[in-house]
Amino acid sequence: MSGESSTRTEPAHEPLERVFGERTRCSACLAESEGYRVLALFLHDHAIVRAYCPECYGSAAEGDYSTRGESVVLDFDAFVARFGCPGPRPRATAVDRALLALMRDSELSGLWPASECFARRNGPAPFRFTAGYRVAGAEEIAASFLMDELGAVLEFDADPVARARVERALGSLGPR
Repeated sequence: MSGESSTRTEPAHEPLERVFGERTRCSACLAESEGYRVLALFLHDHAIVRAYCPECYGSAAEGDYSTRGESVVLDFDAFVARFGCPGPRPRATAVDRALLALMRDSELSGLWPASECFARRNGPAPFRFTAGYRVAGAEEIAASFLMDELGAVLEFDADPVARARVERALGSLGPR
């Protein structure tokens, strides 16, 4: 019996390219787009799926993580069940675990670079990250910090409110 006429034993996976439907807002600039492109960022044991317009996609693919548009956050197994397996299970690192904790803050507007992998492009640890936050009644604030390979912050250059947000998120990880 040919493969074309055999019955499918596995369910069809949803196409990742249209996870947000026919139109969505760009995670970076909020432009509504039919021609959006999707990025799945794998951190620790989770995938964060975001859409970007054609103009912002290049920066996002180079590690600029923005949070203005829609997103889907799934653990790796749920991602595989919904979209199919993207490859081997990502290696969990302390840095990516810390970055995922930062990304869970609903007021985070961006994180640069978006993962340990992107940070390594700039050289060995310690890695420099910048987290931007939206705060009601204020302009966006930022925290720039150095993080070692164990996910510990070594040094801050930050607005005090932004620093407190980073410390609170990373403190939720418990002892490392």
